[in-house]
Amino acid sequence: MFNYEHKKEDDMISRQTSEMAANFIRTLEKSGTVDKGESREFTALCRKIEQDKARGEERQPVEIKLISKRKAAEILSVSVKTVDRLGASGALQKRMIGGSVRFLIADVYSLAGIKTSGTEGTIT
Repeated sequence: MFNYEHKKEDDMISRQTSEMAANFIRTLEKSGTVDKGESREFTALCRKIEQDKARGEERQPVEIKLISKRKAAEILSVSVKTVDRLGASGALQKRMIGGSVRFLIADVYSLAGIKTSGTEGTIT
């Protein structure tokens, strides 16, 4: 039998989580850690998850793996300076985490011509 009280609690927790995520993203935008495009993507994903949940559909969490310039250089078999150039040219999209530059591992694998499965960057 379906317990409506648990459903209400789940919905309340879900709304609170969404509000906390939105506040966190606004804080990151103000600090310059993320740009508006990245925050819009994240907000849209949160909204989609919320809508799916309202329809009774559950989504699997998306795992995003970020790597350092040094690790990207190692995967690409290039220097860190070359990775900097790739980031500056837009060939690799940079993500700022605090004061450090990071790259999506899936993007680095793609540039290296390494096939991956899914968004987690697992080599196939």
